[in-house]
Amino acid sequence: SINKFSVGALAGFRPDYSNYGFNSKLPEYGGYLSFKSGTPGCYTESSLAIMEQMNNTKTDRRFLYFQHSNTLLKNLFFISTFEVDLYKLKNDTLNTHQNTFNPTSLYLSLRYRVTKKLSVSGSFDAGKNVIYYETYKTFLDRILESNMRQCYRLQADYRITGNLMFGLQSGYQFLKSDLRQSRNLYGYLTYSQIPILNITATLTGTYLESGYMTGKIYGANIIRDFFNGKFQTGIGYRNVNYRYPENLQTVMQNIAEMNIYWQFSRLMSCSVNYEGTFEKQDKYNMVYLQIRRRF
Repeated sequence: SINKFSVGALAGFRPDYSNYGFNSKLPEYGGYLSFKSGTPGCYTESSLAIMEQMNNTKTDRRFLYFQHSNTLLKNLFFISTFEVDLYKLKNDTLNTHQNTFNPTSLYLSLRYRVTKKLSVSGSFDAGKNVIYYETYKTFLDRILESNMRQCYRLQADYRITGNLMFGLQSGYQFLKSDLRQSRNLYGYLTYSQIPILNITATLTGTYLESGYMTGKIYGANIIRDFFNGKFQTGIGYRNVNYRYPENLQTVMQNIAEMNIYWQFSRLMSCSVNYEGTFEKQDKYNMVYLQIRRRF
């Protein structure tokens, strides 16, 4: 960081696209530049990044990513991001390519704090399938779908008391080729730092429908901090009920989650996340382990 500017770089490997395992043939690297300024109650922040993703020694995808946020007016907050592809393969046989400027995603959001207890927000989200020219050679269906999917969302959050929060969110999503647009409604109720137990509990409910299915999801989770946030545990449960009208098939799932986070030194922390999905005939288990070192 230099005054109001920051610069950074990153390098690593993408997960294998067939089994999500480690694949040293999928390297990626990039860098970014950011700018931040402001005063209490008024700020602006922007960043620009470029990424190169490869498959063996050939370019798989090259893209630009920009994000910006600021306070337009008092209590009015704006966030925007967009992503642009910079690389296109013209002829696979001749291995010729060209530079391009092809937008692949756009996100705009406005949030207004009406009162200390009530805030409302709206957002627009548009995106389309990105193409990894080397990886997707055998996945033609992912390349053929190039239309932009658009989504609108409205959300309201109300603080009933100091520790009790309630919120509603509705969404509308569509693609020109869809027979029926997708809609969803989501609600939550959160009670922070319940007395004596010192836990935070959240209840959620979701209803969604699309051109090929309808579904309901109910969930609950609790989180507790220990040692001033250095150790955190959480458990959760979701009941999922999907119905597919075309074949009258119903899928019911019970999903359990467990999370542990431990900051065991000033610069190091680790976390373990487990998710188990239980259906009538099948069971799926996933464990995710992360170790982080700060410098």
